Amino acid sequence: MVLDITKDVAKNKSNNSLLIFVVAVSLIYVLTTYRTKEKRNDKATGIPNAVVILGTEGIANSTLIDEWADENGYELRRYDTDADLTLAEDWVKMLSDKGKDHVPCVVVCTDERVEVLPITDNLLDALKQRW
Repeated sequence: MVLDITKDVAKNKSNNSLLIFVVAVSLIYVLTTYRTKEKRNDKATGIPNAVVILGTEGIANSTLIDEWADENGYELRRYDTDADLTLAEDWVKMLSDKGKDHVPCVVVCTDERVEVLPITDNLLDALKQRW
């Protein structure tokens, strides 16, 4: 009886390659997920770096604000002054409460700091200068 070990070696190489590929993909997924969560969430409060716009008028509707938020890792939410926030995330409700006496305004939360800015024509410049 003659054993053909070349088939077994080829089969093991194929299994090893598949195993290495699965491990590599899993590692990339875990690292990407961890990095995204770390970037978006403040560890102390659980509130993401966020911008909540209350009273969407003028520059507040600009896609330039959207681009700025995306580029800088901010969650962005827009609400009309009379919007019902009962189903919104808790952090949205909290930030909205901070700005409710200043509508129309933008509430920015980052690293445990919350600021309320009035909506003006130079809102984008103000956001870029402060954050």
